[in-house]
Formats: sequence, C-alpha cells, structure tokens
Amino acid sequence: MNLFELKNILIKELCQFSKNDKKQIDNAKIRETADFLSFEYDLHSLSLQSLCHYTAAIPICYLKSKESEREDLAIGLCRKFSSKSDLKNLNTQIENENLVFFGGQKFDPKQRAALEWQAFGDQYYFLPRIWFSHQASTNSKLTVFIDKAEIKNGKINEHLIFEIENLLDFRNAELTDTSEVSIDSFLYDHQVPGLHKWEENIGKCLKRLKQDLEKVVLSRKQVYKATFNDVMSVFLQPHKQKNNHYVFLLKLDEDHLFVSLTPEKLFKVENSVLTSDAIAGTRPRGETERKDQKFQTELQNSNKELREHRVVSYQISKSFEQTCTSYEKLSKEKVLKLNNVQHLISEFKGRLKEKQNYLEMINLFHPTPAVGGHPKKEALELIKQLEGYDRGFYSAPVGILSKNYTEFIVAIRSALLHKSDLHVYGGAGIVTGSEAHEEWSETQKKMNTIREYIL
Repeated sequence: MNLFELKNILIKELCQFSKNDKKQIDNAKIRETADFLSFEYDLHSLSLQSLCHYTAAIPICYLKSKESEREDLAIGLCRKFSSKSDLKNLNTQIENENLVFFGGQKFDPKQRAALEWQAFGDQYYFLPRIWFSHQASTNSKLTVFIDKAEIKNGKINEHLIFEIENLLDFRNAELTDTSEVSIDSFLYDHQVPGLHKWEENIGKCLKRLKQDLEKVVLSRKQVYKATFNDVMSVFLQPHKQKNNHYVFLLKLDEDHLFVSLTPEKLFKVENSVLTSDAIAGTRPRGETERKDQKFQTELQNSNKELREHRVVSYQISKSFEQTCTSYEKLSKEKVLKLNNVQHLISEFKGRLKEKQNYLEMINLFHPTPAVGGHPKKEALELIKQLEGYDRGFYSAPVGILSKNYTEFIVAIRSALLHKSDLHVYGGAGIVTGSEAHEEWSETQKKMNTIREYIL
C-alpha cells in the first residue's frame, strides 16, 4: 500500500485498539515491551530523503548509509534520553528488539556548551514517534511507537492519535526552490581562529609533538549568515548526493539543524559483526586525471601521511581487540577518493563478543585519533586549550542504535545552523612535519565539501 492509504488504515487501527477491538486490526504487527507499544506496517518503497522535504515535524533525524541504499527517517518524539541517568535506561531499552533510537553525543562532554550547541546537551538520543526504514531492493516499513504511559485504561489518548495523524501529513510543508539558492544566499561573517592564530596554534602543537604527543587534530570553523529559512531543503538535494558519503541530518527545532556529509564510520554492528574504518592522511583531488594520480602517489608514499594514518589504524585495532573474539583488516591503506580530497583508508571487520554495551563501545572508539589525537587524554586537553570554540556534535559520534542494527558515524564535513548562523567545520591531523599553511589549505578543502553541497 502507499503512504496515503496507510495513514487512514493506521489511524483506524489505533482507534480500534483503543476500543479493545483487536480482531479488526489486520495490517499492523503489534509488538510490546515493558514500556512501549509499537505498530509496524509494510508499504511501497519510498524515498525517505524526499519525505524530509514534506514534513514540518520536530525532531527529525535522517541517516543514509554510504555502503548501501539503506535509509532511516525518524520524525516526532516518543521519548528523549538526554541526561546521564537517561543513558542507563536507554541501554536497557536497546535490548528490546523492536525499538530503535537516533541521535548522538558531543565531541567533548567535559567542555562547556556554547550557545549554539546548548539545545543538544552532552547527548541527545530519542525514540521517535514514527520511524521509516528502507533498504535496497525491499519495501519500506513504517513503525509507530507509543509510550505505555500514554495509554490509560487500555485507551490511546485522542490527542496522541491527532498527533500521529498530523505527523503523517506530508503535504503542508513549504518547499524552497533550491534552484534560486546561490552563493549570495550565505554571507560570510567570520572564522575561528584566524590565519595568524592558526599558525600560532600549529607551532604550539609541533612543540608538544616533541614531548608527549604523537598526533593532535586541530579544527577551525567559518560562520555564514543564511538569508532564507528552509536550509534543510538545500542540504537534501538528491542530485548532489555522492558515493562514499553518509548523509546525517538532525533537526531539533526551527533554530537548530545539524548536518554531516561524512565518509567516516565509527563502527557498525549487524548480526554481531562489527566493522569500522580508519580514515586519515589527505591530499587534494587533481583537476586532471594525471594530476589526480600525482596527488594519489604522493599520498601513498608520504611518510607524514602514513604516520598520521597508522596512528588511527593502530588505535582502532586496539578497540577491536577489546570488543571482538576475532577480527581482521579487510583492506590496508587504500585510497578513498571524495569530491575535494582523497584519503588513506583501512577497513576492519570482527565478530563481536556477547553482551556488548553499545554506549560503552561509543566511548571506547570515540574519539579516534582521526578527529582527536594520540594519546587521547593529552590531545583532548590541547584541543580545548587551543581551538577557542565548542565543537559540539562536529567530529562527534552520531547515528542509529538498536539491538539488531547499530551504526555510528564520525560527523566530520559538518555544519550547524543556529537561527540564521551557519557554522561550517573542518579539521586536520597535526604530526611531526606538518606545516601551518598546508593544514590551513586542507581544512579549507574539507569545508568546501559543505559549501559546494549547498551552493
């Protein structure tokens, strides 16, 4: 059935459930946990990315995998998990097979939140009211989640039924004509740090590399003023989607929208199989095939880039040793070609030990030396000291959590829209031999991934 047919059936069956007339419920697969009730439906294949354009719901979270045509879309709020005490409950809920959670946590929860990041908190996870899922060559699924606290005497609150009906009304959202968006739609305002401060920071890093650090990742950001409201539509232009990138979008409300177009997977667990990527070492893409190959050869033979990559690869292998009964490196130091840059990539795969706590695994893997540094503690302290701003969810773990499928990405190539301010982020790994002007150029190319995507 299509979405519009399903909407009418769903509302009807919710009402029948409230009347305790379950014999008339023919379409829904009703599942139950200690705290939640879910209604699951099959429907024709949908482009979930397109649905994002047509909903005014908040929160909304969209994730497209880089490895498959899998898409997940979460709209509306059933329950939020944002405090430390919530996380214990969240871990318990993950054990229930039919529940799925979306969100992430900030890069460094010990850092005081800047104004633009305060709504996200140290972590923001939520069980959506409605979850759409789609995988390649299969139909889509729609699942509605209801907190049992919202059911009184076996009846679903009428206001909740109206809420679900409104969430499934995909016709009311006003769309931006993205063909009218140009470079003038985002006006450059400022950057942090400036070039002089950046050069000073790189100098301090190089001194520390001679003492107690092997690598540290410094980032910077540019801030633009958006001159129109519907920035989300610009981020979801299908004709600009590229391979080798995840697409992640989290909109909390009209003032807070975070998006990442990242190539980097923190880890994925599916059927107890754990996979992860080590991505580090960078060269630009060439304007011609010959120049592109020249940069690739430089990347593969650069002692500096290989050292930077192997620090990351080593740390990920250590995380696999702690979480897996066995593991292997599927590929070693291949070249991953993206729009503006090319990276060295190594891929890992292992068999997960039983009864792993996914939230603990996130903290074990994050931050990898690709976004933090090595040793971890010293690198994080230096980042906090030098960068001069709060990274928030930039370069942080974000994704989807469930018992049977969990995938978290490293949110590099990211931007935050806070009111009318668009913050665009980019970072570079600093090791012995790094030069400030080259790292400045590298971060600019990485930020251009976002700028070119929306302009």
